[in-house]
Amino acid sequence: MTSFGQTVRPNAINATDHESLFAYRFGEAEETLADARKIPDAGLSKRSVVNNAYYAIFYSVSALLIHENIEHGASKHPGIISIFDRSITLYTRN
Repeated sequence: MTSFGQTVRPNAINATDHESLFAYRFGEAEETLADARKIPDAGLSKRSVVNNAYYAIFYSVSALLIHENIEHGASKHPGIISIFDRSITLYTRN
């Protein structure tokens, strides 16, 4: 997220301030998705588009967990995915 054109960095955010942390994570998602949209025009690989799209989704899920006040302490991708599956998605197993 930006403020007066400046990007907010993690060290500028009070970890207990959920609103700021949510805004930061969601801002990362928006920025990464915007970058993914520019990649084809830059002549880079389709893999780069997919990579940026994946990270945009990852940052969005992180923001969603913060927004929903789901305490987890996970920072790695498998942990975030697992918490998302358990806490947000509805699915059935056969």
